[in-house]
Amino acid sequence: MNLGRESLAAVVLALGYALAGGLYWWLLNVPESNALALILSATLVLLLVVASAVTTAGAVAVASGTGRPARQHVGAAIVGFAIGLALFEVLFAITDQGEQWWIRHSGEIDALFLRYGGITRTGWLHTTVEQTVIFGRLMLGLSAVAALVVAGVSGGWRALLHGLRRSVRLVPLAATLAGVLVFVKIVCRLVFWRPRGLPPTWMEPTFVTIKLATLYAVTIAVAAFVLSVHRRHATSSPPAARS
Repeated sequence: MNLGRESLAAVVLALGYALAGGLYWWLLNVPESNALALILSATLVLLLVVASAVTTAGAVAVASGTGRPARQHVGAAIVGFAIGLALFEVLFAITDQGEQWWIRHSGEIDALFLRYGGITRTGWLHTTVEQTVIFGRLMLGLSAVAALVVAGVSGGWRALLHGLRRSVRLVPLAATLAGVLVFVKIVCRLVFWRPRGLPPTWMEPTFVTIKLATLYAVTIAVAAFVLSVHRRHATSSPPAARS
């Protein structure tokens, strides 16, 4: 593990994702009231995906130190990113249907627990199912995206299938889940937090700026960690599993 390359990769992620965030903010402010606005929205969505894909692939390439071969595989990495997003959307749709089914039948499920187990408090069960669905879809979806980008950067088109297989292995899944937990449980919860009694003077915007910058740095560190684990796991895989 080269700390210099890993740090440079984190810088690439920070700059690239900041650009992607700017594109997303621009997209949110496009009024979709006419054909021109719809075309602009579609263009921004495409640019957002490409910027995120190139940023992620670039960070992986910088961290691995592969140089020119990685640049030759940038097309495969971008396609891998897009495939990962598509799989994420399919997974989200499937799990959302399952979650809606559970909600519709929650009363019947409560009745079964009451009848056969005498259990009247089932809130813990519904919370567990909800959390499992949320974190499961994020873990599997993001692991697929990371693994496919890593495979595209390291091995090109032929390595994408192997990358998809590696995405469901224990180590990449565990690292992705750890990153998701940190982001959801810490970053997302602190975005709107402010200490009580903070005077609405110059201190408030200063505090908000420092807080958001810190949370963004944590997010980048989490992304860099997840990609690093995926990259090192791909490198340490048996030769038969790599292209």
